[in-house]
Amino acid sequence: VVLELAGSPFHTDAGLHPVRGLLELRCGITRLTAPAERLALLCAEVAARGLDPTSMVPSLAPVLGIGAETGYEPVAAEGRKLSDVIAAAVQTYLLACIGDGAGLVVAEDVHWFDPSTLEVLGALLRSADGRLMVVVTGRPDGWLPIDWPVKVFDLAPLTDEQTDTLITALNPTVTAEDRAAVAGRCDGVPFYIEQVVAGLSET
Repeated sequence: VVLELAGSPFHTDAGLHPVRGLLELRCGITRLTAPAERLALLCAEVAARGLDPTSMVPSLAPVLGIGAETGYEPVAAEGRKLSDVIAAAVQTYLLACIGDGAGLVVAEDVHWFDPSTLEVLGALLRSADGRLMVVVTGRPDGWLPIDWPVKVFDLAPLTDEQTDTLITALNPTVTAEDRAAVAGRCDGVPFYIEQVVAGLSET
């Protein structure tokens, strides 16, 4: 099982936005999904993970922006206590998605994660029991908590040779001249290389 949590530069202040993205994807919720249908889809997803919708949905619904007026009993808590209840429910849900087998959580662009999502990710890392791998990517901006049980790999830009190999793997038809142009433009950053090569393919 692979779960992906993706940070967004447009939602750095939105609580649990990476979790919301994952929930929406797994529930089949889109921007156009009506609130009542959102609730029904969430209930179905929670039940499919072997969890009790009656106890779990009130804690997960706020993550999806589903108000209690749609038909569930809200959690009898507020402030920090409510945040803790929601965070615990999110962790329970994520672990239920992984199930009894091995799992991989990929957290990308964590430098854009909000504090609540960082807490959830930290709790996952601390609860890993040998069958869960968590891969975290982020820019070196001081976001990494010192108490996380992680091994850090500082990735340097690709060399010219590595860049050339990546470009060829992405699109073997790119000419030597274009490969040199891409390498000069992208400074060895794999993401940029991929985007530029994709642009070459489209044109």
